[in-house]
Amino acid sequence: MAWNESFSVADAGGWAGDASFTTVAPKEAQSLKVAERLPIPVTISNLHDSANVEEKFEVGDFPFSTVLTMGIVKAVSEQENTLNHVLGDPEDMSKEFEVLTYNGVSDTESGSNLFVEGSKVMVVGKLRSLSDRHGIMSYSIREIIDEKEYRAFKLEARIALIYFAKNIPSILRSGMGQSLVGCAAGAPIDADTNSREKETLSVFGTQPSRIYSSIVTPPSTGRGHNLVGQRGKIMDLLQREKDNYEAIGLSENEIKKAIGAVNMDSLRKDLQFLVNEGHIYNTTDDEHYALID
Repeated sequence: MAWNESFSVADAGGWAGDASFTTVAPKEAQSLKVAERLPIPVTISNLHDSANVEEKFEVGDFPFSTVLTMGIVKAVSEQENTLNHVLGDPEDMSKEFEVLTYNGVSDTESGSNLFVEGSKVMVVGKLRSLSDRHGIMSYSIREIIDEKEYRAFKLEARIALIYFAKNIPSILRSGMGQSLVGCAAGAPIDADTNSREKETLSVFGTQPSRIYSSIVTPPSTGRGHNLVGQRGKIMDLLQREKDNYEAIGLSENEIKKAIGAVNMDSLRKDLQFLVNEGHIYNTTDDEHYALID
């Protein structure tokens, strides 16, 4: 794949606009809500095989527009302030997908880095389609150094397909989750959540469980939670700002400043507690958080 002569930097080659929600038939409201807020882990092969003009990666009733993927750089080109990486699937390099990084769209400076051929990278971004070309408009792109991250990503992508294809969130909301077994049923209750960290290997390294066991948590009351103190302030902030931060979420420093937290270690412990309990999840990295509820 390559850019053609008509590429326009001003509108990111025609990929900058978001018409995705006008092309999708109405679906169950809660499924749409989940799909709008979560970046789903998905392999390059699956993206390649399912590319469509609707700019969605559909799993069951869930039309995801934001994806998280990993691949090996096969080709790279640069035009003014726009970068194009063609990524191949590490398991099948014949399957490839384009990634466009445009200054002003990427959320970090590192997102504008040029990665050489052979680099293994992780990308978070929105699916985009233009004519017969399909790709990702990236929020974040970074190099993967630790092979464990890729192994963990493959597992997450596999679990995501099963989890949403079987519509586990709807089963849990219906109150019929008692019949679930295995990872879909979630982890056992930890009687001492505050005293020790529950960690699992995830796409961002050694991290709390991020997405799938989280939705198992029964819905709470009040303003989406029944938490007090600093944890309650965090939840209130993310609830209040959820329409503003989109898929990137808020950074821990933004949260610290907004709620007037004094101790960063204490804040991180409370953020991890909220991740473990399924109220929030990590987005582009382990320092950004968004609301699930």
